[in-house]
Amino acid sequence: ILNLGAAIPGENGLAMGMGYDTLIVPRQRRKAALEAVDSAQVAKPIRNVAGTEVVAAASVPNVMAGSMNVLVIDDLANQPNVIYAAKLKGRIKPLIYQVRRDPSFVTLNRPEDVAMFRERKMIFGVDYRAGFGVSLPHLIARITITG
Repeated sequence: ILNLGAAIPGENGLAMGMGYDTLIVPRQRRKAALEAVDSAQVAKPIRNVAGTEVVAAASVPNVMAGSMNVLVIDDLANQPNVIYAAKLKGRIKPLIYQVRRDPSFVTLNRPEDVAMFRERKMIFGVDYRAGFGVSLPHLIARITITG
């Protein structure tokens, strides 16, 4: 998971060598993601001579420790087998957030307003418009975990 950028070819057909810096996971994958990128040690299974079954485990240094940040997003909980690797530390981000209209406070609290006249309720809110889009698709990768 942590070296996906090397597999993405650039315009010339050579690997771009992008290093993703953030792992975006649902709450169910938080523990596994933190173990993968933050633990100083990881367990390595030791198999029998035939390589068919695990007979023991050894603790080895995690060479990927500290290489990525883990971002947990609860809204991804409906797809627990999907995680994302993203490059968020550069100047260009994978997603664009565009404000189309600045927020303005709106009130319906005067006696001549319809809600105040009919229902005797004052209404307060914010009028605001914004949009989201994708900038460069190779800056974020969707990973489906199987097995």
